[in-house]
Amino acid sequence: METALAHAFGALERAGITACLLRDADRLEEIAARGGEVDLLVPADQLAALRRTLAEEGFVPLPAPGSAPHHFFIAYDRAGDAWLKLDVVTQIAFGRPPRTIPTDLGEACLSRRRRLGAVYAPAPEEELVTLLLHAALDKGHFAPHRQQRLLALRQQISDPARMTALLTHSWAPGATWERVSAQIAGEQWDALLAERPAVIAHLSRRAPAARLGHLQRRAARIVGRLGGLLRPPLPSVALLGPDGAGKSTLVMGLSEGFCQPVTTVYMGLYQQGARRPSALDRLPGVRFARLLLTQWRRVLRARLAGARGHLVLFDRYSYDALLNAPPRQNALKRARRWILARACPPPDLVLVLDAPAETLWARKGEHSLEILGAQRQAYRALAGKLPQARIVETGGAAGESRQQASAAIWEVCVARSNGRKGNH
Repeated sequence: METALAHAFGALERAGITACLLRDADRLEEIAARGGEVDLLVPADQLAALRRTLAEEGFVPLPAPGSAPHHFFIAYDRAGDAWLKLDVVTQIAFGRPPRTIPTDLGEACLSRRRRLGAVYAPAPEEELVTLLLHAALDKGHFAPHRQQRLLALRQQISDPARMTALLTHSWAPGATWERVSAQIAGEQWDALLAERPAVIAHLSRRAPAARLGHLQRRAARIVGRLGGLLRPPLPSVALLGPDGAGKSTLVMGLSEGFCQPVTTVYMGLYQQGARRPSALDRLPGVRFARLLLTQWRRVLRARLAGARGHLVLFDRYSYDALLNAPPRQNALKRARRWILARACPPPDLVLVLDAPAETLWARKGEHSLEILGAQRQAYRALAGKLPQARIVETGGAAGESRQQASAAIWEVCVARSNGRKGNH
């Protein structure tokens, strides 16, 4: 597979980094082609070398304070139009926040790893146990592809005594391979999930310091998210363009393909019928003040999502106030438009969607070709005034415009990452 992911794994091996793919070795080509997340285990003393190697391969770190032993890296494979995320761990730990339970499975996974094609994966025994723990403690359910993988791994186990020892050590006291194997073969997933409390109690007793570590990570997470309100880990992106330019289609495409959660925030200034005017709205300046408060409430919602590591997409933005201003306008109205356009913090990237007037009309059937053409030119002119703006051609296939948008977002991610490095 000639993909960005394959090149990254090859570079790690050439650098002498002892990496082990924890899950999804059987689905790696699919992930590399369509995008997604890959879980990778490396020794703690090789983490710095891994960072350097991934940087050379075009991956950038995704800040996530309080997530240790997890370290995240993302990349955009332009050739395959695929967003990739590496979740690199230096220790295998389980449990959903706020409870994180460390284990000593990492040493066995690395020392007994086996080659599967272009990557290394755990031996069947370690992979089966870590997958059981991942499904039960991290996810709380067995997804269909996890079920199929466990059934396949069960057939590969050749040492029942070793499996029983592993299960007794890392699953639950008294667990035997005979019993767990029968549960997997019978697809008794609910029975395996029912053992979750006993597994947590067993592993927690073997890691009494885990609670202190959890409290430290939680504090770091809170501090990190407060910092993320000022500078979110990922850029914010505003989508501008006339009706019919393809904003909804592009939002859907980016949301489905991005490697992190995506939050969309509507920022239109002139939404009709949003609320019924009140008597108070007749007072001078009240409606304008309400509009500013509404915009800032939306910005705050976006910042909260961004601080959690979401990619924020703004559907329209306050820059719309600069469009279609009458040639003759009194000073008060000019000031109102000026304030509206600059009242909100600028997004990191503005994508101005552009399509011929005939395409806009065919998609929406609203306004005349003359009006649509004027709107198109107004947005193109606006793009020339905003330093962070890029024009995205949306007159063709949806995949082409998504690729243009993804490439622009990726360039901003790289620039922000380089800026972080420069600030250290």
